[in-house]
Amino acid sequence: MIGYLAGLGLAAYAAYHWEDMCGATKEHLNNMFGTTEDNEAEAQDNGQRTAYENNRRFVPPAAASRDARKPYGNFTRSRNIPAPEEKDHNLRVFEVPGPEGEVYTIDTADESSPFYGPVWTRVFDAYETGEFLRGRASLRVSSKDEGRFSGYAVSIGGLNAFLPKSKSSFFYEPERDATNKCLALKVETIHTNGDYKGNIIVSAKEPWEKTLGQFRDIPPGKEMYALAEDYENGELIFPGFFKPGEFGESAQWQTISVPLDQALRIGGRYGISDVNFLTGLYWRLRIAGSIDGEQWIAEPIEVLV
Repeated sequence: MIGYLAGLGLAAYAAYHWEDMCGATKEHLNNMFGTTEDNEAEAQDNGQRTAYENNRRFVPPAAASRDARKPYGNFTRSRNIPAPEEKDHNLRVFEVPGPEGEVYTIDTADESSPFYGPVWTRVFDAYETGEFLRGRASLRVSSKDEGRFSGYAVSIGGLNAFLPKSKSSFFYEPERDATNKCLALKVETIHTNGDYKGNIIVSAKEPWEKTLGQFRDIPPGKEMYALAEDYENGELIFPGFFKPGEFGESAQWQTISVPLDQALRIGGRYGISDVNFLTGLYWRLRIAGSIDGEQWIAEPIEVLV
């Protein structure tokens, strides 16, 4: 895509291809960033288990009546907001494994199927290949019984999906809000039959983990890749490792910050004018300096679209 990256020791990037503002394959991202071992233990908080394990019901913060509650794929109260386009017009047949080892045949070209169309084709293809998609968080979700934050409703090309709290990466803590922001996502589960047919479960962990190796050594002048996750105080935020607090210290994230006006100027080259669409994308950055050894400021060079 961009030949001069070879000079940065990233020759594997020449094979890299980014589709429809999303969609990096595992192989391509491994070539770019290397593989990062996931050392974080899988967390399932009580609120999420209530919402997902027990009854798998979506309940927005302003809870609907019991009769109006729907499984994840059929949110009656989720917000219809613009989301990054995710389409594959090569409608075709997919063999999708079920939870008990059974295999379901899904034909996205079948107009009578609930899985008909180019968006479902894109979702099934990403599920099959491990590619990442982009979605937009439309609504915070609370557990039915305790009203605790349990994740996000996410729009993927107009399809509704659920991002559990334990898979929400930078937005795990309830004081951070992903609502309206675009996210890079991995499709973890698609319910193809039963009461929850059409439900999609996604994760934001794997796209974020792909760039963590870049955060191990960040001298001034270094050019590196990072995933934009959030924006605040006039800056676009790229999170790295999470540092648990020790000996009374507060926990904190390593972050790289880019002035939002500079990010919007670069994004404008690719037709991005909405700040919410700057997130969920990988960026190439040049480090300008460090604030305290855990927080850096950088200059944006390009966004990978």
